[in-house]
Amino acid sequence: MIKFREAYRQTIRELPEPSLNAEKVRDELAHRRRMRQRRRHLITRGCAAAAVLVMCGVGTVAAKSYKDGVIEIGENGYTITRRQEDVEQVKIQRSRMDVPEVAAFLKMGGVFPIEEDIPEVQYIDDVKSYDSIEAFREAEHMVAVIPDKTLFEETFTYENVRVIDQGRQVLVQFYGDDVYFSLRQSDNRDYESYSSNTSYGGQCVNRRDFTSAQGIGYVMFDSMDETGEVFAVHAVLSLNGWDLSISFEGFENEIIERVLNSLDLSVYF
Repeated sequence: MIKFREAYRQTIRELPEPSLNAEKVRDELAHRRRMRQRRRHLITRGCAAAAVLVMCGVGTVAAKSYKDGVIEIGENGYTITRRQEDVEQVKIQRSRMDVPEVAAFLKMGGVFPIEEDIPEVQYIDDVKSYDSIEAFREAEHMVAVIPDKTLFEETFTYENVRVIDQGRQVLVQFYGDDVYFSLRQSDNRDYESYSSNTSYGGQCVNRRDFTSAQGIGYVMFDSMDETGEVFAVHAVLSLNGWDLSISFEGFENEIIERVLNSLDLSVYF
């Protein structure tokens, strides 16, 4: 975050003075394109870098009666944990097993089963990449909530789908000249209890709730830069062990709501 602020301030200092000079106008447009690209990088990094803290008892099997996870919005991102009563039960189990607190795990990052006395970060190198939704659908037969591209009313110049850790995560990205869309689906059903933390560039503001056409609730918030400009809108939900994180950049609210309402979340039940 500090590097982002320093880079942003430096770029602002280098901006040309307002002028009708054609060359300076071109420079200004190029600068805006560069800033959009950096923002997209920060959003992408946030979507791809969520750390999952696993708090499973030794020898236990994941429960099949998952309910909604608890979503908490922080200054620069959000955290998802199990329902509060489940988390309290895990705290009791953890105290009996003499393992570190959740906050200590989150500071370290990574995935930690508590069968180990000393946590170790698990690096995931199992990633499959597809250059289109069609290629992904043809190759993979798995649950994946992906919107119809025609709903965006945009011509995307690039799209990518990544399947990570044998489908535990699916990352979808659509790029256009002035727009960007990303979706990350995480399957945490194998974990009896867990906490995941995701960070973005910019400050998280305007927390609100949105209920889809299926009656399922999202937690929504915006990413705002240091000038006070909102550059991305995020929607997050946690349902029956599935976590879904969606980011929109450059889209009108009407399009955002249309896309969210179109998603068939019945596959998570």
